[in-house]
Amino acid sequence: MPSDTRTDVQRFWCARVVSAPTYSRAAADCDGNLFPADYKFLTLCVRFGALKAPKLGAPSQWPSVSRSAVSEFTDRRERTGPPSLDPLFIPPQAPAARPHLRRITAMQLKNRLFLLGAAGVVLGSLVQACATETSSGDDDIVEDAGVVDAGPKKDATADTGVADTGTVKDTGADVTVPTDSGTDTGVVDSGPRDSGVDSGPDAGPNRAGELFDPAAPKEGDACPNGTPNFGTLERRCGYCGNQKAFCENGKVGAYGPCSDEKTAATRCLPNAVVGGATCGLCGTTVKTCDPDLCEFSEGVCENEVANGCPAGEVNYIEGVCADPAQVRKQTCSASCQLTLPEPCALEPIDTVDIPADTSTLSTTFNFAPASKNSKRASTGSSSCPTSSLSRALPAHFAKIHNPTNAPITIDVWGSKAPAPGIAVDTIMYGYARSTVPKLDADLRACTGGGNDTCLTAPCSADSDWAGLIGVLTVPANGDVVVHTSQYTVGTLDPSSAGLPFVLNVRRAPPPPAAGAPSFDIPAVGASTRFLYALNTSSPRMSATCPAASTNTATVGTYITLTNPTAAARTVSVWEGATYGANASVDTVMASYATVPADDAARKACVTGVVDSCFTAPCESDSGLVGANAVVVPANGSAVVYIAAYSSGTAAGSKVLVNFRTEQ
Repeated sequence: MPSDTRTDVQRFWCARVVSAPTYSRAAADCDGNLFPADYKFLTLCVRFGALKAPKLGAPSQWPSVSRSAVSEFTDRRERTGPPSLDPLFIPPQAPAARPHLRRITAMQLKNRLFLLGAAGVVLGSLVQACATETSSGDDDIVEDAGVVDAGPKKDATADTGVADTGTVKDTGADVTVPTDSGTDTGVVDSGPRDSGVDSGPDAGPNRAGELFDPAAPKEGDACPNGTPNFGTLERRCGYCGNQKAFCENGKVGAYGPCSDEKTAATRCLPNAVVGGATCGLCGTTVKTCDPDLCEFSEGVCENEVANGCPAGEVNYIEGVCADPAQVRKQTCSASCQLTLPEPCALEPIDTVDIPADTSTLSTTFNFAPASKNSKRASTGSSSCPTSSLSRALPAHFAKIHNPTNAPITIDVWGSKAPAPGIAVDTIMYGYARSTVPKLDADLRACTGGGNDTCLTAPCSADSDWAGLIGVLTVPANGDVVVHTSQYTVGTLDPSSAGLPFVLNVRRAPPPPAAGAPSFDIPAVGASTRFLYALNTSSPRMSATCPAASTNTATVGTYITLTNPTAAARTVSVWEGATYGANASVDTVMASYATVPADDAARKACVTGVVDSCFTAPCESDSGLVGANAVVVPANGSAVVYIAAYSSGTAAGSKVLVNFRTEQ
């Protein structure tokens, strides 16, 4: 069939569609949505100007007359083949159906495109690619439907539909970019374009909290069952506050302001998550905000290194060297992994030089993990050398060095490290050596005695800390080793290795003078102390004064206090804690007007009998303080009796006694 005839057939069917009584509605639909299955037919209409370029849509949206025309065309095409090859469907009036339509050649189209391209520099419009045959009644350029023209070629070469490579660059088919249907709240990425819908919270340990209870009905939602019209609804908001709304005609109205929120600086929004804190063996812990309290609660330690070790921990491996006194040092890396052990060598030891003056040198150390050589003397043992050892616990060895040419007696004691340090129950022993004792025999060979609780000055009032006061003498240019061990894990975490503590060292002051049987009391507010030997054996008192009877005979002493002033004075008297090599002695105290001459006079005590004193300034055991303090008359005297509680106390045992004039 000639090309002109075929074109007339196509125009005819397009005319049937657009000339329907409901054409205005059909045209509107054509400008709106059409169904893809009939797109090929409608493209014919588009090519010859009968319809604008359609968008896709459902056939149900087409007007009935248009659908009928399409169906008639489709049925006919199925029986006879394409209209362009069917001469029976060429109406005589077809050429005149759209007399204003005309054809343009490919060369004419290129000329127009050249002009449009030049105008596009100013207008910024895009040039649409043109297909083999286009026809325009209003100079619109539309996309070629892809049907090859069977008539004579007007161009020198067939137009293949590929973008022109001439002077004016053909951009190809016109592509319509749909607008974004919403705002993408996610993070911009370099991947394919997303759907615009956020898939959920960002990955990672941190998460923002909830501004309001997500389970509560929102504004505009249906009111919960049972809520009356204009009844009130409440929901959690902000920092554990609340806000109210009315139920209006079955819908939740606008919520009021959030009130009664928590104001503490540590507050948080419900279900907020904060992570990243390091814990355990290079693990992390996550804190979650309690929705009922708006406070963070600590989470468990997660993602710890399997078979790892505490970062920075140092161990000295024994039994791997030819010399049993040597060890191999092994350090745990920052990533909680064991490193290659160092070559065999003597275990290094922390060293402290004795101060040159009377000041105290305080150094913070850490307890090392329990090891074979951290075993301590048996529980309660205060004599050295000791006959047995107790279990190994986290401990520390320090070498105390004397840089002078003369021996120096020292005081050494433990105390709590600065915050966040804690009190640690300890026991302490000294060794006359300069290296860490490795063998059990070395550990048993302590010197000067051990101590579990140090209550005398300069030790702190905290009974957890041990101290060796005046019992260690460091030789000239020599050393002693101090072993500070945790006494028991008790309530401490079993992994208490690494806990910090302070080791205090000073030159010991001169020892107290031996006490005289009689001396003048100090001035008001002043104090003094003396060492007294318990040599006199006599029956001691029991119960209160005056006593109804006496008890077992024990060693003791009588001390006369004289008052050289014209006013009566009150004097506090108490036993000091162990000093130097003197073990603490369990004592009792009482006071008299004069030294008793017999058993009847001993029963006539004035104050006492005090076995244990727990009132300041008492340090160790017995004491006469407060209501039991000794009253010394003006220009007169009073007597203090101090005796061993047990008959097993050896004669000559020494007791440190403190005196302070209160008023």
